[in-house]
Amino acid sequence: MLENEEQASVEQINDVINEENYNTRPRRTNAGTGVDRLQMSFDGKAYTHGKERQFLIVDEDYNKDKDMNTYYSIACDVMFTQMSAKKGVKMFGERAIAALLKEYNQMDKGPMPGKPVFGAVDYHTLSVQEKKEALEAVNLIKEKRDGKIKGRTCANGSKQRQYLKDGENVYSPTCATESLMTTLIIDALEKRDVAIFDVPGAFLQTEMPKDKNVLLVIRDEFVDILCEVNPQYKEHVRILNGKKNLYVMILRTIYGCIESAMLWYNLYTETLKRMGFILNPYDRCVANKFINGKQCTIVFHVDDNKLSHADEKVVTEIIKEISMILAISL
Repeated sequence: MLENEEQASVEQINDVINEENYNTRPRRTNAGTGVDRLQMSFDGKAYTHGKERQFLIVDEDYNKDKDMNTYYSIACDVMFTQMSAKKGVKMFGERAIAALLKEYNQMDKGPMPGKPVFGAVDYHTLSVQEKKEALEAVNLIKEKRDGKIKGRTCANGSKQRQYLKDGENVYSPTCATESLMTTLIIDALEKRDVAIFDVPGAFLQTEMPKDKNVLLVIRDEFVDILCEVNPQYKEHVRILNGKKNLYVMILRTIYGCIESAMLWYNLYTETLKRMGFILNPYDRCVANKFINGKQCTIVFHVDDNKLSHADEKVVTEIIKEISMILAISL
């Protein structure tokens, strides 16, 4: 809140936010990699002004319907943009169907040639227990901030918890908030070049362990979508209780499987180790490597990464090396 004010109107807050040179950390895009780059600095007015800037908006008219509708609209337009595929098709029509076709095509082809995500299964070879343990496919549509429509297919892995063996570890570590904030401060103080990137289709990079037979059941109209992508699945479709059902074997980890995050973590940390990075003993999602006499730091949360070094060329080369090892495009 503003100094000496118990309440601050939206207009007062906006006046402060719109001060000249407010954005002290401009974002730029590297033309060579397309990765977001940040220029860290403590030089802006947010730090040099005597009074702190707070973003707590206390609006005396917050209880008016028109204001609540405005806040509700902002929240929904920015945050709640994911919906079921059926609702997405109703809302976006052919655009949603095209997005689902693209998603199922990726599942069929896999992250690289010869590495499919699904494998066909003969329904008659499945036991009653295998059918019982099969995970339900979850199909979603997301409207991105740029207006593009994205399809997402994952598994409802909650069922897997009841079949875990005693002592079986399937959970992945994630970076601590303290680690992220500390490295951001170091980036600013040392004026490092910073890149933020994610690994596309990260989980699909990892194979499901050979000793695990994880089945996925796809139902209704989504069976038709997969069969349109790959007609070879048609012979395995069965009508059960008046609905189309298709059982497939999960060959590569997908979102929703309980062990997916752990398997991706193991693959990614092994990749970083081969590149010469050393994992921080206090946070296993922070890794460091000295390059040209300066420390290079990578902090990651599943497939989202923050990479920093004093030399932006080093940052660019590290990103290229990661993409080459994982055979992806960053």
